Amino acid sequence: ALNKLIAMNPSGTSIKCLLHFVYNYHSDKFFRYDYGESMNKIIYKSKRPPEYCLEIIKIPTILVYGEYD
Repeated sequence: ALNKLIAMNPSGTSIKCLLHFVYNYHSDKFFRYDYGESMNKIIYKSKRPPEYCLEIIKIPTILVYGEYD
């Protein structure tokens, strides 16, 4: 998945964005950025980053993908 993301983004992206993508891909959930336990405690007041609460999104959203995405 990561090699496809890099191949499809010729304009580039940040390492932080790639790490966040990989973290969420492997966790099967959608978490905020993981800064590591000590920094997470400062930022989020917990060891792990919190999950995004997708239930509160109230705008119409559609997910479109192709067979080879």
